Amino acid sequence: MPSVDMKKLRIIGTSDLHGKFMPWDYALNQESKTGSMSQLYTAIKEYRDDTTLLLDAGDTIQDNFAEIFIDENIHPMILALNTIGYDIWVTGNHDYNYGMDIVKKTIRDLNSKVLVGNVYDNEGNALADGYVILEKAGLRVALIGMVTPNIIR
Repeated sequence: MPSVDMKKLRIIGTSDLHGKFMPWDYALNQESKTGSMSQLYTAIKEYRDDTTLLLDAGDTIQDNFAEIFIDENIHPMILALNTIGYDIWVTGNHDYNYGMDIVKKTIRDLNSKVLVGNVYDNEGNALADGYVILEKAGLRVALIGMVTPNIIR
């Protein structure tokens, strides 16, 4: 039997962060220890290595009063994704709550690859690539990204 060259690929995925930069729920005005960016960063630093693919599946800039940052140069959630070093970001349906211009700005502000294969602007241009094939830990990995179909242009 031929020998098999085993390779390791760790995938860390997040989703539905909904503006939770710090471990605080602003609607309830109380501490919340359920998945803030600061908490995730601690865990990601512990588990991430050269074999790790880090991705987020959207719903990032909306909720927990994050809308107050929409007009800032860079949204704190996007700054956090950049600082942590996400490889892939896929838009979520709530990322469209503030209109297509904000989604396009968010995409421009990200340092990661953005995937969204089923959203087009009013001119019919794809918002981002629908897939990517990348190499990680010596492996070729194909990823697709789509958002739920209930969003508007």
